[in-house]
Amino acid sequence: MNLKTQKGFTLIELMIVVAIIGILASIAIPQFSAFRIKAFNSAANADVKNGQTIIEAAYTNSYTYPTTAAQVTSATLTLSSETWASSDGVTIGHTGSKTSYTIASKHIGGDIRFTASQNASITETTAPQGVALAVGDF
Repeated sequence: MNLKTQKGFTLIELMIVVAIIGILASIAIPQFSAFRIKAFNSAANADVKNGQTIIEAAYTNSYTYPTTAAQVTSATLTLSSETWASSDGVTIGHTGSKTSYTIASKHIGGDIRFTASQNASITETTAPQGVALAVGDF
């Protein structure tokens, strides 16, 4: 058997390729995790904005804010005649009186809790990842 006629990669060449792939993966995986958290936070932010719109629409119809206190995880919440649907993994909550309201949302994989009230501002609070929104959070 002639060694010059055999084709293939040497062990050193294969080890270099595996090392390069490992280096690229160690750079890409943390970036991917950061993008996922940012996407989860964006979903929770969008849900609180949608909730604000729905509550203000209910106010426009009856000149009072919905007073139903509720918390919903990945489902729909009905306030007066309006329906507020949360994104997958997002917990939404609402408390209100006839003249004011507070709504909150947080994605289970996100690290920010979004809260809004009748003054149309949304506040962001750091919250632990992997923890859903609790009733006392809004």
